[in-house]
Amino acid sequence: MRAKKILLSLAVTACASLSIGPNAVAVEPPAQRHCITVLDKLKPGERESRVIEHRCTDQGESEADLRSQVPLARALLLKHWDLSRYGGDSDEFYGRDGGCDAAGYGIPDLGELANKVSSFRSYGTCSAVTGYVDGRYGGRSRTWDNSTMDKPINGVPWAEPIDNDIESWWLKAG
Repeated sequence: MRAKKILLSLAVTACASLSIGPNAVAVEPPAQRHCITVLDKLKPGERESRVIEHRCTDQGESEADLRSQVPLARALLLKHWDLSRYGGDSDEFYGRDGGCDAAGYGIPDLGELANKVSSFRSYGTCSAVTGYVDGRYGGRSRTWDNSTMDKPINGVPWAEPIDNDIESWWLKAG
């Protein structure tokens, strides 16, 4: 019986060696993409915050490197990710003139992460966040506020029931 176990162990080891092989190349996971968008406050009657600046990481560049290149970023408003529980590709939205007020910030198009957002965190005075399944604030929506976000981080680890459907955001002080 012991000889059979040893033979089986050797066979498993040999198969594993053959499948990996001496010239195997490790497959790197794809680099995560991070972007920063700086927005202007809404003027009376406006529904879209003007984009002051938008930059994304290059291959091998860190989020910290990216942040150092965007001097106009003043107040972090919202960060969203394409995976649940705050993982994967991300976008950060900053207010050039400060945090959210009653008028808020309107983000009519999420660009590359449209229909991919799975989790998000709001910051500072942005205590009411509405996600829309269509661009320019159309279609079904869901609003999260202080009573529905995880504390103390003001986060939503899984943006149900519109997970992976969000195309636009409206952020404001609650």
